[in-house]
Amino acid sequence: MPFRVIVADNVRFMDERENYEYGTFDGLEAAIAAAKQIVDECLESAYTPAMSAADLYQHYVNFGEEPYIIAEGFSGVLFSAWDYARERCAFMCSPDREGSGNEEQNEAVMPDRSFQPTAHSSLCSSDLVVGPDRSALGGMRGGEIALDAAGVTYSSPDGTSQRVEWADLRSVEVITTDSGPFAEDVFWWLHGDGPPLLIPQSASGSNALLARLQELPGFDNRAVIAAMSSVGNEQFLCWMRS
Repeated sequence: MPFRVIVADNVRFMDERENYEYGTFDGLEAAIAAAKQIVDECLESAYTPAMSAADLYQHYVNFGEEPYIIAEGFSGVLFSAWDYARERCAFMCSPDREGSGNEEQNEAVMPDRSFQPTAHSSLCSSDLVVGPDRSALGGMRGGEIALDAAGVTYSSPDGTSQRVEWADLRSVEVITTDSGPFAEDVFWWLHGDGPPLLIPQSASGSNALLARLQELPGFDNRAVIAAMSSVGNEQFLCWMRS
């Protein structure tokens, strides 16, 4: 049975057009070996002797390549690149490069990878601001996002616009609703000094906005992944100014 290794880009993980097929293998073991090699190469290229396991892992989930395996008749996860990367980071960043006596220390500093697809962000849920009225979101769709060095502006199809300056940005959330797939059901919610900026995911420039937000220190990509899997009325905290 053929097992296909597909590689996604963690920087643009929402854009499947950026994915590419690495190869097809006759057995699962060979496919897993190829996927591990891809992760290893990403980690080795990013690794420096001064790096902690947490820093190396965070660099990988933000900027590395994420291989996954698919095969006809199989469902579920055949290989988790992030779980494997976690283990490799702990090994690579241990002082003796063998992990002996360092497992506890590395495990303690590694970001938690165990989450359910519809779970809230690992950031404190008490920090979440009460979400917008979802009944009023159904009509929001499209528009255009403009980014510059100072901030982000969203212009809606009705001609109105709203802006948040990067210097004033306090938190970033993703709001989801149960209105999909025939109505907009995913929204960026950016909180600055003024009224929150609500942006539908279908707005032009959404991928560029995500790439810019991922540059924020401590931005939680896991929260975005969880939000994209949500089919209910959920709220995910991706970043908060410390």
